[in-house]
Amino acid sequence: MRRGQTCGRCQPVLQGVTATQYYAIFHTAMNLDSSSLNDLTWLDGKVVCITGVTNGIGESLVGKICLLDAKPAKLILLARNKRLVEEVASRVVASGIACETHVGDLGRPQEVERMAKAVSAKNSKLHCLMNNGGVWLADKERVVLDSGLEAHFSVNFLSMVVLVTALLPLLRASAPARVVVTGSALYMVFAKGTVQFDDLQRESGEVNMGGKGGLPSGLAYAHSKVLQYCYCKHLAALMPAAGGVTLNIADPGACLTPNQPIFSNCTNMWPFLRCALYRTPAQGAEPLLYAAAARAMDGVHGSVVSWGTWKFYYPKRAPVPMETQPGALPIESTLTAPSVADTEQCARLYELAGKLAAAAICDT
Repeated sequence: MRRGQTCGRCQPVLQGVTATQYYAIFHTAMNLDSSSLNDLTWLDGKVVCITGVTNGIGESLVGKICLLDAKPAKLILLARNKRLVEEVASRVVASGIACETHVGDLGRPQEVERMAKAVSAKNSKLHCLMNNGGVWLADKERVVLDSGLEAHFSVNFLSMVVLVTALLPLLRASAPARVVVTGSALYMVFAKGTVQFDDLQRESGEVNMGGKGGLPSGLAYAHSKVLQYCYCKHLAALMPAAGGVTLNIADPGACLTPNQPIFSNCTNMWPFLRCALYRTPAQGAEPLLYAAAARAMDGVHGSVVSWGTWKFYYPKRAPVPMETQPGALPIESTLTAPSVADTEQCARLYELAGKLAAAAICDT
């Protein structure tokens, strides 16, 4: 067989497969080597800003950063609860890292912008922004915040838009720099990787996965994640890695956290599932830490760090294109998100999100 020729047994499988799918099928099979996984020295001496740090994955992430041998010079923590974020900050300082805190609600765009401006005013450098803060409510009805925005749309998506937009100039001035966004495979599982432009904030009232009696707010949460992926795909295209700032998504997998009230009864109702299926926040924080701190992520841009979904299957894969979703199990196929793969839809959402964010800042 000549080099580059596909064997006969593979041809039926590969017929009709796009270049992105071809890349995903073979690239996701490649797990990272130990040297790549263990070299978490990129954050050494750098300034890092993280949202959603007072519990769950974010708190575990901060704890892991504090244990690094190559520690950042400073952590900037953004959170809603002043008492809790100060407790986390005290542990950061005790580890030998300088710490700065800002208190604000991710559900209020004006407060997000205020925090971003405060960060820019107090810091001449910012090397890494980690958009981790998010929520999955347990409500079976659409939840509208006092800002007039749907809760998942505002906290999970629009806050990211406002924060990245406001801090991107500082990140560019500090290059090389990284932006890491916490994603979720549910954007494909529940929302099929498709943006519903006529129902961005679930105006239809369809928020549950499986209808009125289905998983509370599952669809609202998943759709807010589709928006994240689409927005990030277009933003990444607008800022080539050669410009010094990389943008990637990291998927923590299925974790039980306080910010997912829907699973608050899992300890009592499904102890087996809790122990056997769901990852701990500490395990969920590992892909985020890799995306932010690994030397191997130098130059990686517009990708997803996806290390599976469940506790019992944890493949530490190489990053994949942002529009691809590797299977949660070895027997499952890699999927392509229709809207994320569509450059026109990504551009449309990016433009719309900018207008919505600007309006929300003025109105709230």
